[in-house]
Amino acid sequence: SSGNISVHRIQWQLNQLNDLVFPILSETNATENSVPSMANYGLRPRKGYDTNLEPKIVQEEYIEEILKVPGFSEALTVLKNQQRDYLVKARETRESQFPKFLFLGTGSCIPNKTRNRDQSFWTVGEGTLGQLLRFYGNEKGQEVLRKLKAIYISHLHADHHIGLIGILRARRKCFEEFREEDKILLLAPQQISSWLSFYNQQIDAISQDFVLVPNAEMIPNPLENEKLNEMGIYRVATCFVPHCPHSFGVAVNLTNGTKVTYSGDTKPSKDLVGIGLNSTVLIHEATMEDELEHEALAKMHSTVSQAIDQGKAMNAQYTILTHFSQRYAKLPRIEMPLEENVGIAFDNMEVTVEDMKYLAKMHEPLKLMFSEHCEEMEQKALKRAYKKQRLTNSRSSSPVQKV
Repeated sequence: SSGNISVHRIQWQLNQLNDLVFPILSETNATENSVPSMANYGLRPRKGYDTNLEPKIVQEEYIEEILKVPGFSEALTVLKNQQRDYLVKARETRESQFPKFLFLGTGSCIPNKTRNRDQSFWTVGEGTLGQLLRFYGNEKGQEVLRKLKAIYISHLHADHHIGLIGILRARRKCFEEFREEDKILLLAPQQISSWLSFYNQQIDAISQDFVLVPNAEMIPNPLENEKLNEMGIYRVATCFVPHCPHSFGVAVNLTNGTKVTYSGDTKPSKDLVGIGLNSTVLIHEATMEDELEHEALAKMHSTVSQAIDQGKAMNAQYTILTHFSQRYAKLPRIEMPLEENVGIAFDNMEVTVEDMKYLAKMHEPLKLMFSEHCEEMEQKALKRAYKKQRLTNSRSSSPVQKV
């Protein structure tokens, strides 16, 4: 479909910046037992698909398209020169680097063809399973499902948990095929149990596929046990954050000394700063641009600057911004230069801690790559400013009524 073509085009273009951070999606699922898109099936006189109108994925055209953007080739050369020594080393050591962060969805609320809903193994939006299989392919994807040990869900808005059932069922099918069994550790609000219980009783038996640990139980007593240690995790701590009822942030200490904090959906939270002190990586929602602070406050989300300030407050070594409003389908609107320890997440972006020092350097080439989108956002910002000024002038010129 045209949507899939657009995704592949952007994927190949992002790959020009760093093919380790933006690895090419597996083509396995696109070719196995698939029906050609935009194709007609003829019954007479000769049976078969007519694929003359089928969209073609031509990577060379996508690469040529962005190289023609004014200034992009020069910016890409500078970026490549900055990364050259690291890229050579990273190709040799990447497999052994732990942890790795794979962003399967970096948008908020509803998915679109560029950014799926916010999802990863922190949260499981409804497209998580599909994104996983597209990224790895069927065979590798099934291996990942079998090795998946834990899922953390921050709150019960649908875009953060509705894909859980699909993951559980697909994982069980993998275990049945390989004659294995292993319950997943589900860290989630206690209130999810009623939904899971209903599904288990009325639709499909899933109760044997997971062990629920309520997030609230980890507030006074962080979770530490042998099962976590087997995953490379030393401790998991949570806190309430201001969003919808029963919303949580989480800080995970790994056995190798790395500390990862995830905000979930929230406006700025002192409690999150408290559990995330001295994090190696903060993954924080940045739903709105800074000019929409009032809208962010009303919806109990954070702006870009607020998310960055949260990282500074907790002395995080790196901050990665995610969960962008779908109005920023390709790139969030950030007026100031990104600080060296701040990065922007994209769907299908895979990074290690070692990669993160280069994420901020990608921002300028990204703005050139998506220059039309950036210009469109600037025009919308100007219209908002004009409308606001017009309303202000209208109110100031209105006559004062005497009582």
